[in-house]
Amino acid sequence: MHSLFEKRSALIFPGVGVRLSGAEIEFFKTHRASMNSLFNEASSYCKENLEALLFENKIDELPDEKKQFFTFAFSCGAADAAKKVIKPTAAAGYSFGIYAALYSAGVCSFSDGLFLVDKAATIMKEASENTNSGMGIVVGLTREDIDFVMADLSLSTVLVTNVNHAHCHVVSGLSQEINLFLTETAARGAFKS
Repeated sequence: MHSLFEKRSALIFPGVGVRLSGAEIEFFKTHRASMNSLFNEASSYCKENLEALLFENKIDELPDEKKQFFTFAFSCGAADAAKKVIKPTAAAGYSFGIYAALYSAGVCSFSDGLFLVDKAATIMKEASENTNSGMGIVVGLTREDIDFVMADLSLSTVLVTNVNHAHCHVVSGLSQEINLFLTETAARGAFKS
């Protein structure tokens, strides 16, 4: 049982699509000894030199299916570094960040996490092949705002398929309607569409 006065900490991991902040290179340099093996294994898995791409500032140019291996490896390395100074009582992941949370919590090995990341992406890709559909994310608008835009544009296929937060929604539907919807939500003040 934890005392009310005991410090608690949690590690929270990002999903795919997160842009780099600019601090990753220095963090990697500082923790290279513990991050090297993770980066080497992830690089081998996705057939990209993730360390070289990091130092060339080209990670954001990778397609999502390859960038997710960088995000997973970096998140796991950051978790390992953090656990040298804190003892987290919880781990959580946003979207694909769940796999780094599982690694951090000791539920799966790094290798198993790479497999899970790859398998989830493959299943999602296969499920959407040969369809004229897509998905997007709207950050900065409420569900009410989103429902209003859908009604205003008379969109018949766009659905909110995941609510990550009161101001962060994942939508899916036919590509043409999704593109129209995302353009319109951006024009109506979404932070990101």
